[in-house]
Amino acid sequence: DKKELVELLLKAKFYGECERHNHRKCNFFCVTCKGAMLCDLCTNNSDCKHKSHLVFQAYKASEYETLKIMVIGEYLNISHIQLYKINYLDVVYIKARPMRGQTLSNRDVPICEECGRELVIQQEGGSSFKFCSIECKYMSNACSLLDCIEEEDNVRKVEMVDNIDKGSRKRVYVDKEIISKRKHRRKGVPRRSPLF
Repeated sequence: DKKELVELLLKAKFYGECERHNHRKCNFFCVTCKGAMLCDLCTNNSDCKHKSHLVFQAYKASEYETLKIMVIGEYLNISHIQLYKINYLDVVYIKARPMRGQTLSNRDVPICEECGRELVIQQEGGSSFKFCSIECKYMSNACSLLDCIEEEDNVRKVEMVDNIDKGSRKRVYVDKEIISKRKHRRKGVPRRSPLF
C-alpha cells in the first residue's frame, strides 16, 4: 500500500544507533517489516532475515535523509519533486527541511507549494518543480504522491539537462511536463535593490 509506505517513511528515525551493533548507524529501512531500522552490518549478516525483503537505503545530504530516485521511483510517483545530485547519486529528500533564515523574494523563483522553500529555476522548455520533498507532496492536495506511475499519460521520462549557474555547468534534473502557468504569482517579501 503506497499510503502506508509514505507514512512509514515519514515516521522512520534514520541514523539512530543500531541495537545489535554498537556505534553503527541505522540507514536501512525494511518496508516488508513495516519500518524496521537496520545498519549495514545487519543487512550484510549471513543470517539476516531481511535478505529477501524490500529494503531502502537512506543517504544523508545536508544533514537530512534522502532516497535514490531509481529506487523510490519504482514505488511512488515522484514527479514534480525537486531532484538533487549528491555524491553522484540522484536523490529526493524524504522530509521537508527547515528554512534557515530564507525569506521569499520577489524574484521569479519557483517555490514549494507546501512549505514555501525556494526550488531550482528550470531552463526554458522544462516545467518547474512543485515540491521540495516527498513529505511536501504527500501533504499537498494539489498532486497525489499515491498516483500510479503507469497512469502518468503526459509525463515524459525525467531528463537530465545542463543548467548554467554563474558560469559553471551544473547538472540538474528536469521533470518534463506541460503545465499551466499560475495566473498570479505569489507575492514575495519586498527587497531593496543592491546599492552600487
